[in-house]
Amino acid sequence: MTNIKNPLSLSKIEICVYAPDDEIALNHPGYDIFDGRHDFPLHSAQSGMAVMLIFCNDRKLTEDNACGVRRSVSISIVDLTDGSSIATTNLCVNISRDSYIRLYRVDLPFPGTEINAEHDFEVIVKDKSSGMRLGHMPFHMYDILTFGNDPSTWYNVIRGGIVPGNTKTMYRAIDLLDMSDISVSFALSPAFETSYTSFPELEIRLYAPDGKVRRGFCVPDRLGLEGTEYNAEFHFIGDPCGNGIYYAELLCMEYPVAGFVFRTDNPQSVPGSYTGKEIECLDYTPEAAVQRFSSCVSDTYDTDMPDDGDWFDRALDEFISSGSHPDDDTEDDAGSHQETTAAPTVDCEMPESATAVSLLDKLVGLCAVKERLSVYEKVVTFNKLRENNGFAVSTLPLHAMFLGSPGTGKTTVAKALGIMLKRAGVLSKGHVVVRERANLLGPYYSNEATNTLKAIEEAQGGILLIDEAYQLHRPEDSRDPGKLVIETLLTALSDESKRDWMLVLAGYKDEMQLMFNMNPGFKSRIPDSNIYLFEDFSESELMEIADRYLERKQYVLSTEARVALSRRLNMDYVMRDKSFGNARHVINLIQTEILPAMAVRVMSDSIFDRQSLSEIQASDIPMPVQTLERPRRIGYCA
Repeated sequence: MTNIKNPLSLSKIEICVYAPDDEIALNHPGYDIFDGRHDFPLHSAQSGMAVMLIFCNDRKLTEDNACGVRRSVSISIVDLTDGSSIATTNLCVNISRDSYIRLYRVDLPFPGTEINAEHDFEVIVKDKSSGMRLGHMPFHMYDILTFGNDPSTWYNVIRGGIVPGNTKTMYRAIDLLDMSDISVSFALSPAFETSYTSFPELEIRLYAPDGKVRRGFCVPDRLGLEGTEYNAEFHFIGDPCGNGIYYAELLCMEYPVAGFVFRTDNPQSVPGSYTGKEIECLDYTPEAAVQRFSSCVSDTYDTDMPDDGDWFDRALDEFISSGSHPDDDTEDDAGSHQETTAAPTVDCEMPESATAVSLLDKLVGLCAVKERLSVYEKVVTFNKLRENNGFAVSTLPLHAMFLGSPGTGKTTVAKALGIMLKRAGVLSKGHVVVRERANLLGPYYSNEATNTLKAIEEAQGGILLIDEAYQLHRPEDSRDPGKLVIETLLTALSDESKRDWMLVLAGYKDEMQLMFNMNPGFKSRIPDSNIYLFEDFSESELMEIADRYLERKQYVLSTEARVALSRRLNMDYVMRDKSFGNARHVINLIQTEILPAMAVRVMSDSIFDRQSLSEIQASDIPMPVQTLERPRRIGYCA
C-alpha cells in the first residue's frame, strides 16, 4: 500500500537458505542466485537465510521532479505455527530522486538445528515508523532425513504432456496456428507420507526453440476428491512465431525429476501422453531434444512426414538455427534502435535536408553520441566550405568505432552519418552495408579475403559496418581465419587512392578495446575522436522507448499497466547482464510477450470494442523470465 506519508513500497521478496560454504553465502549480493522458490530442504549444516528485497519509490509514478525516499524497515523470520520470531534485522532504505527502484540483500541467522520442519514460516517486512506491513513471503522447510537425501525421488511421475487452451486432453505434439494458452502438465504421486499439511514445491522449466528458458513454481493439486494422483502445471502463451521442439523439465529442490519433449509445429496434433522412458530426465541439448522427439513419435512421422529419409536432419537443422531475431517490421525511428545484422544493406531513406544530429534528435538517449557527432558534422561542413572557397583542406579521419551493447542504436547512427557525409561530399552514396564474422568468413576456409573485398566493394560510396567486430580477433587461435579478414581490411584502409568508403567497427566496449589495442593498424587509422560510446539506456529511457513504440502501433497502457511495465523495465535494467538488449529488449518484450498475452485475454473475454482492442492491462505485463543453463543446485543435499 502507498500513502502520502509513506511512498515506499515493496515490489518483490525472494529468499534463499544456505550453509556457510554454499554459493549464496560466498557471493554478495548474488542477486542472480535467487530464483523465487518458497520451499527448501532442511539440513543440520544450514546456518542462515539471504533475503533479496526490491523497493520502489512510488512518488516517481505520480509526481514530476519527485524527491527521493529514505525509510527504516525491519525484516523478520517468523514461525507462524507457534508465533515466535526467529530472527530480525533492520535496514535503512535510501532511494535517490534519480531512481525508481533499489535492490537490497540482507542476511539473517537461520540455523537448521533450531528449526522444526513441521512448522510454517514467513518473512515479514515492515516500515518501522508507521508499523505498516510492506510485504511478506511464506515458505516451508522439509527435513531430508524424513523425505530422503535425494529430492528427485520424492515424487513418482506417471505421465506428462501438453494441454492446449481450456481443454483437459493431453497431447504429445500439436499444430499451433495462432497464439494460444498452453499448459505443460505432469501427473504424479507422492513417494512420501501424505499426512503433511503441504507438499514440497515443484519447479517446471520450459526450454524453448529460441534459447530462452521459462520457469515456474507450483504445489501439486489432487486430481479428483478421492484420487491418488496429483497434477503439476505450468502455463505459457504459445506463439506460432516461436514454433518448434520444446523440452519440459520437472524439478524438486533443484533436482531433475522427469522431462519430456514436445513439438508445436507438427503436421497434425497428436493426442496422448508421455510415459515410461519417454519422461526420463534428458541431458538437454538441441540435438538430444530432437533425437528424443524422433524416438517418441516415430510412428506418427512414418505416415505424416515426407518419405525422403532426411526429415530428421531437416528438423535438427531447423531447431539449431531457430532463434530470437528483431522483427523485420520494426522501424529505425523514435525508440526502436533496432540493429540490423541479417539484412546486408540498409538503404538511405532519411531526408537529406536535415542535419545528422537532427535526424537523431527524435531518438531516445544517445546524448554523448549526439554531442560528439555534432562536433564531427561541424568539422566536415567547415572543411567543405573551405574547399568550395579554394582553401587547402586537411584530410579528415573517416573511419570509426562504435562501442556499446546490442540495441543501443549503432546502425541507426551509421545511417545518419552516411547521409551527412554524402551531403558534405565526403561519400558519394551514403548507404550502409552491414556484415559480421559469419558473412566475411563464409561457409568455407580460404574465402575470407574474397568475401571481405566483396563487402568493401559493395560499400564503395558508403559505410561498411562490421557488427561484433571483436569476433574477428581470436589471439588464442593462431590459425583462426578471422585474422585474414583483419589483414584484408587493414590493406584496404592503407590504400589512400580509395577514400570513397568508411569503415565502422562495432561491438561490446571491452572486447573492441582489446582488439583495437592488439592491432596497431586500426589505432593508426581510427583516432580517439572517432570512437563513439553507446551507453545502455536508463530505466526512464527504456520506458520512453516503450511509450513511443506503443503509440506508433496504436496501443495505450492503462494506469495499472503503466505501473506494471515501469516496474518490469526497472527490474530488467537493474538485473541486466552484458547481453541485455536495451531498446531491442523493450521491443521484443512488447512483441513476443505483452501483445500475445493481451490477444489471448481479449479473445477469451470476447469483448471486441475499440478500448479492448487497444488498451493493455496490468495482467498482460509478464514478470521477468530467467535464462538458465543446466539446473543449478542450491544447498548441500548429497
